[in-house]
Amino acid sequence: MRLRFVFSELVIGLRRNLLMMFAVVIITAFSMLFLGIGLLSRSQVNITKAAYFQRLQVSVFLCPAGRNHSNCPTAANAAQIDAIDKTLNSLRPLVTSVQFIDQQQAWQIFQQEFKDAQDLVKSTDPSVLPESFVVKLSDPSKFNVVNSAVGSMPGVDLVQDSDQVVKKLLSMMDSLRNGALALCLVAILVSAILIGVAVQVAVAPRLQQEPTPPPGYNAPGVTARTGERAPGILRERPVRPRKLGHVVFGSTDQQASQDFFRKGLGFKVSDTVPGLAAFMRCSTDHHNVLIQQAPVAYLHHTSWQVDDVDEVGRGASAMLAADPGRHVWGLGRHHVGSNFFWYLRDPAGNFSEYYSDLDCIVDDALWKPGVWEGARGLYSWGPPPPPSFLAPEDLAALMTGAHAPR
Repeated sequence: MRLRFVFSELVIGLRRNLLMMFAVVIITAFSMLFLGIGLLSRSQVNITKAAYFQRLQVSVFLCPAGRNHSNCPTAANAAQIDAIDKTLNSLRPLVTSVQFIDQQQAWQIFQQEFKDAQDLVKSTDPSVLPESFVVKLSDPSKFNVVNSAVGSMPGVDLVQDSDQVVKKLLSMMDSLRNGALALCLVAILVSAILIGVAVQVAVAPRLQQEPTPPPGYNAPGVTARTGERAPGILRERPVRPRKLGHVVFGSTDQQASQDFFRKGLGFKVSDTVPGLAAFMRCSTDHHNVLIQQAPVAYLHHTSWQVDDVDEVGRGASAMLAADPGRHVWGLGRHHVGSNFFWYLRDPAGNFSEYYSDLDCIVDDALWKPGVWEGARGLYSWGPPPPPSFLAPEDLAALMTGAHAPR
């Protein structure tokens, strides 16, 4: 039977947390996706940067015929070309290669580059294409070294200085790489937080109460306690509630509120009072929430579990000794839930209840929800409930919005 209960609770827990689990899995999957994208982006940036460096080159354009300016009065002659070549090669190891491109080779390169624009090719005179040197550098960021060395030499028309362009490109690549790294770190942090929260929510253990010693009650034909006084009269420690057992709410639409707890949150109905109240549970306790019909939504009372009926009496007596005006209703025993009760006012003026010996529903199949009417819907024995318990004195103020905290 216990194994059946364990599996039943497992299934219920999985069903209730299905959406949360699904959300965590999806968000974590996206975080891992972003992490992968970030790592791939960082790797791709490094590869692209390396490939670009390998292909980067400097063009030193020579004076063509007909340029006619101070540095190019005539076309570059063989001596000037030879001097430029020697100067460029003197810059090794910064310069890794020097290639001379004559006018015919320039025309072939031009035709290849613009093969899809034949009108441009046909309208271009090959003689306007200058001869040039194509220079490759070991450190592409040092274009200014080449420009300083040959830019003012006779026969040089223009050094294609891409220093600023390259700096912007390198800066952009570095930003992409750093952004990818930051994305990785954010994805890892988000994933860790989500997984940590999910695990914390999923595996939070149930509260394990320290067992109360079984009471030894003497009864006709049963002598459970001999030679000693009842433990309940020997206690001197202050009464301390074990837990908040249940809360009772008033609702202007009892059925809608009941459906919210039952269908939306997975609560189960233990017993009902037709048209008035529903006792619902989310644990093995008979009820954890009670929703009752009321003219305004409000908190009717909170209920606090103590060890036994002696603790109910001792706790209430201690509160009444300090302030007799706190008494509301008790001592008595409810019919629905079977628990002993004593209702008092808390410091805020709300109702609060000491209770013990509440019904326990371990196996749903063994419990048959009941429908209770009349006095049994309220209590089995005890003093009659006061009118203020059924209709709290501040309901009118709540309904008009004039209720103020005390």
